[in-house]
Amino acid sequence: MRLNSFRYRIHGISIKSEIELPDLLLDSADKFDVVIQYGNVPQHLPDIQSQGVLYEAAENDFLFKFESVAKYRVQNGNLIIVDPNKDSSNEDISLFLMGSVMGALLHQRGLLVLHGSSVIIKNRAVIITGHSTAGKSTLAAGLNEAGFPILTDDLSTISFNNSNNIYVHSGFPYIRLWRDVIEKLQIKGELQKVRTEIEKYKKSISYDNIMDKYEVGLILNLSKRNTTGFSFDEIKGMDKFDILKTNTYRTRFIEGLNMAQSHFNNVTKLIEKIPLYKIERPSEPLLIYELTDYVKSVINPLL
Repeated sequence: MRLNSFRYRIHGISIKSEIELPDLLLDSADKFDVVIQYGNVPQHLPDIQSQGVLYEAAENDFLFKFESVAKYRVQNGNLIIVDPNKDSSNEDISLFLMGSVMGALLHQRGLLVLHGSSVIIKNRAVIITGHSTAGKSTLAAGLNEAGFPILTDDLSTISFNNSNNIYVHSGFPYIRLWRDVIEKLQIKGELQKVRTEIEKYKKSISYDNIMDKYEVGLILNLSKRNTTGFSFDEIKGMDKFDILKTNTYRTRFIEGLNMAQSHFNNVTKLIEKIPLYKIERPSEPLLIYELTDYVKSVINPLL
């Protein structure tokens, strides 16, 4: 019988968990928003609205199955049930729990979740979106080396208050980087592999003197091109909406969760208030310092 109970905070929510999640920041709050517990998870949902290879979705109900690791059920935006394979490690269970499963939970809670990193510049959050190989975390790491704190890596959770202020919440206290980026930035110290089979590592980041959330200043959409030099252009109109929709984290979950209208409303509020700029960089070579300097120079007058 498992009796452990841990308290954590991430993406603006307080979590009470039976599963130890050492990567997360501890939370001392008496109240909690979400419970993570062990339990039995069915092979299928009773009312499937949409499905993929690894998931099934319905209103207020979500199932994620990675049979060699665990089955996960997410309900009502406040409960995650984990049914682990007996041979699974806590690291493997946490990997999926903090990825697709957490993404589904945040969608259920009506939050806007962008696939991107965020850094703090002039006390505002700058969100960096883009495709999986665009270099979001690499640019965030470069800006961090230049003195700008990282607020969250890979997944930026956005909330709106009653005054229509728009915030990004703090995420994991680490950033995930490929080996070539680590070597280029000359990052030292003990690093943990994200997965044993790939050369990607976790680098701890400090949240000392960092608040739980920051107002959004602007959004950068990063992409690669097969020419030299950098470019910087503002995106407006439907192209702006399409970019944010495309860069929503696990956007394929939204329809089945019956959150399409909520997602549309959130993206609309975001594009009405926050400017979006497209930055293109050369595919090769890896110009981290040059890109960092360029980004600082073009966004500094905008914040």
